[in-house]
Amino acid sequence: MLSWLLGRKPKAAAAADAAAATRAALERAFAHHQAGRLAEAEAGYREVLAADPRHFDALHLSGVLALQAGRPADAAAAIEAALAVDPASAQAHNSLGEAYRRLGRLEDALARLREAATRAPGYADAHFNLAMVLRRLGRLEDAAEEFRRAFAANPAMADAQTRLGETLNMLGRPAEAIVAHEAAIALRPDDAEAHNALGLALRDAGRLDEALAACQRAVALDPKLMLARFNVGNLLREKGFLEEAAAAYRAAIELEPAALAEAHNNLGNVLKDLGRTDEALDCYRRALVLKPDFAETVFNAAILLRERGRLAEAAEALRNLLAVRPAMAEAHYELGNALKGMGDAAGALESYQRALEAKPDYAEARWAAAMSQLPMLADSEAEAEASRARFDAELAALERWGEAHGVEALARAVGVQQPFYLAYQEADHRERLARYGSLCARLMGAWQEAAGFARAARVTRAEARIGIVSNHVHDHSVWNAIVKGWLQGLDRNRYDLRLYHLGRTHDVETALAKTLVAHYAFGKSDILEWVPLILDHQLDVLIYPEVGMDPLTAKLASMRLAPVQAATWGHPITTGLPTIDYFLSAEALEPAGAEAHYCERLVRLPGLGCSYAPLTAAPAQADLAALGIREGVPVLLCPGTPFKYTPRHDAVLAAIARRLGECQFVFFTPGHAPELMARLRARFARSFAAEGLDFDRFGVFTGWQNRPAFYGLMAQADVFLDTMGFSGFNTAMQALECGLPIAAFEGRYLRGRLASGVLRRMGLDELVASDAAGYVEIAVRLATDAAWWGEMRRRIEDARPALYHDRAPVRALEKLFADALGH
Repeated sequence: MLSWLLGRKPKAAAAADAAAATRAALERAFAHHQAGRLAEAEAGYREVLAADPRHFDALHLSGVLALQAGRPADAAAAIEAALAVDPASAQAHNSLGEAYRRLGRLEDALARLREAATRAPGYADAHFNLAMVLRRLGRLEDAAEEFRRAFAANPAMADAQTRLGETLNMLGRPAEAIVAHEAAIALRPDDAEAHNALGLALRDAGRLDEALAACQRAVALDPKLMLARFNVGNLLREKGFLEEAAAAYRAAIELEPAALAEAHNNLGNVLKDLGRTDEALDCYRRALVLKPDFAETVFNAAILLRERGRLAEAAEALRNLLAVRPAMAEAHYELGNALKGMGDAAGALESYQRALEAKPDYAEARWAAAMSQLPMLADSEAEAEASRARFDAELAALERWGEAHGVEALARAVGVQQPFYLAYQEADHRERLARYGSLCARLMGAWQEAAGFARAARVTRAEARIGIVSNHVHDHSVWNAIVKGWLQGLDRNRYDLRLYHLGRTHDVETALAKTLVAHYAFGKSDILEWVPLILDHQLDVLIYPEVGMDPLTAKLASMRLAPVQAATWGHPITTGLPTIDYFLSAEALEPAGAEAHYCERLVRLPGLGCSYAPLTAAPAQADLAALGIREGVPVLLCPGTPFKYTPRHDAVLAAIARRLGECQFVFFTPGHAPELMARLRARFARSFAAEGLDFDRFGVFTGWQNRPAFYGLMAQADVFLDTMGFSGFNTAMQALECGLPIAAFEGRYLRGRLASGVLRRMGLDELVASDAAGYVEIAVRLATDAAWWGEMRRRIEDARPALYHDRAPVRALEKLFADALGH
C-alpha cells in the first residue's frame, strides 16, 4: 500500500509473513508521520530498518522526517543510503537535494535536483526546488525557467508563479513579475504572501498607490505577516506619510521584535525625517543589536550623528565601518563631511579622494573635494590666501571633470557643499563666485531641460504672485532679521504671497509664517518635487533669502523658476548665479561703489533693508562663576561662530588684552562644533604667545546659550565685541536690545558692516571703527571709562526705537516688484 503511495512496485518477499509484518510496521509509521507524530513515526521507521536495513521506503522516509525535524545532516545520510538501494528514485534525489540545500551544499543540491528533474520531467516539486537553488546561486534566468517548468507540470502550483514573479522582479522586469503574481493570486485569492509580493513588483514598476493597496490587502488577509507590514511602512514612507509609516514599522516590530533589523533601521529613518532624532538613534541601536554588522544602519546612524553635531562620534562610527568595508565610497564621503565639520581640512580631502578611488564617477565626492579647499578655520592669512588659489584651480578641474563624466552626473552634486567659508575671508570674491555660479547654473539648467521642466514664463494677472524659498522658516536669524518683517509688511491685497519651506524645523514662528501667506508648502525633500510645484504656481517674483547656506536652495536658485529672481543677505555676499537678477541689500549696510561686489543688480532698500521686531526675551540670571568668568574685571562678549574669527584680527584681541591688563573675553562654543572651537582656542594661544601674553588668563569658552541665558549674560557684561570682517546683525540687535554697548568695525563689504550699519543708523558713530587701532580704542574706552559707557547706554536707549518696525524698506520692495514687472 505504502509503496504504491510512493509510486513504487512492491518487491518480492522471501517470507510472506515477514514481508506482511514489515509492511504493517511501515504503514503504522507512515500514518504517524502523516499525523505529525514524528517521534512515533521515527520509532516505527527504526523498527522496519531493524528488520531490513536496506528498506528503501523506511530509509527515504526517515530522511524526510529528519528534514522536517531540522536535522539535515541526518536526513542526507538516510537518503544517501536509500539511493544506494535504488538510484533511480526521482523522489529520493529531490529529497536529498533539499537536504544538501539546507546544509549549504548548493552545488551538490543542484546536481541531485537536476537528476530528479531529468528522471521525472513532469515532477513539479523537483523543478520548483531546483529553481530555488538556482536563485540562491544567483542564476536568476535559469531559476525563472525552472519555475515555469514547475508550473507547466502542475498548473495549480501557485507558489511557482509567486516565486517566478519574485525572480523576474530581481531581474529588473517588474511588468512580467506583476503578470506572474496576478496569476498566482487568481489561483489563491486569499494568499497574503502573493499579495505582498505583488506589491513589491508594483512598487518597482513605479505604481506606488497600487503597490500600497496590494501590501495592505496582504496585511488584511494575514495581520501577522510581518513582512507585509514592513513593506507597507516602506511604501508609506516613500509616499511621504511618515507618521503612518512609523506606525506600520512598529506593528511589524511588535509581531517579531527580534526578527528584522531592517524594520528598526527603517523606523529610525522615518523618525529622523520627522525630526525625532533621539528616537531615531535608539532605533538604529536596536537594529545593530540584532545585526551588529548591518552596514546600512551604521552608516545611517553616523550621518545622523554628524547632522546633530556629534562629529567625533560620527567619524568613529564611519572609521569602524570602513575597517570592514574599506571600499564603501559613501562611507569615505561621509567621513570627509564629518572631518570637515571638525575643522580637519586635510583629513576631509583625503577621505573625499578615497571615495573617488573607490567610485571614480562619484560626483558628490568630486564636488566636495573642490569646495573643501576653503577651510572653515584657517591658521594663518597665508593659509587662507593659498586656499583661494587651490579653490580656483579645483573649480577649473571640476569643470573639466563634468565635461568628461557628463552634465547630468555633476548636476546631482550641485550644492552638496558650497563655497560658504569664502565669505569669511575678507576679500573681493565677485569673479571667483561668478565662475562658480556660472557652473552651477549651466549644470542645473541642463538638468532642468533634460527633466522636461520648462523655464518660467511671465503670466499677466491682476495681482503679483511673490514666492519666497527658505530653509529657515522658524526662529532663526534669517527669518527674524529679514523674511518675517517683509511678510508682515507686504500688502496682501496687492500680492499673492507664497512660502516654500525647505527645512524640517517647525515652531511658533513657523505657525506665524503660515498665517502671513496665501500658500505654504513644506515636507518635500527633492528637487523633483519642488521644481514642478514652484513652476506650477507661475510666480512673478521668486526670492531666495539665504543662497549659500543650504544644498537644496543652491540647486533651485541655479535654475530659472520665475521671470524675476532675487537674493538677499541671509548669506551676505553675491551668489555669483546668472539666474539671480537682484541682490536686495540696504542703504545703511553698503559702502559706496558696492555695485562692483555683485554679479546681480544691487538694490539698496532704505535704512537697514528690513522691518525688524525686537525679540523681547526675558533675561535669566547669569552665574558668572559657574560659567568660568572672573568677576571684578571687564567682561567682553565675543559671540561669533568660530569661522568668523580670522587670523588677521587675532592681534587686535591681544592688543585689547595688553591695554586692559585684566579682562575676560567670553567665547561661545556651538554644540555642533567643539572640535572647531578647540582649534580656534589653540590658534588664539599661539597668537597671544607671540605677543608675550598667556591667552588662558584672558579667554573663557562657555557653552552655547539659549536666548534668556544669553540676554542675562549681556545684562552683566561690559562690552560686546563685534566680529571684524564678518559682522553679526542679529547678535548686535540683541545686544542693543539689552543696552549693551558695542565695539564695531566697519569692513569693506556688506558682510563686515552689519553691526556698524546698525550703529550708524542710531547715530552712534563713535562706536564704529574704520581700522584696527580705532577698534581697540573703542573697546578699551568702553571697558574703562564708566561715564562714557553710561552715556552710550543712555543714547542706545533713546535711539533704539528707530531700529524697529520700519516699513520704508517694504514699500521700496513693493516698488521694485512693480518696476520689475512693469505694473
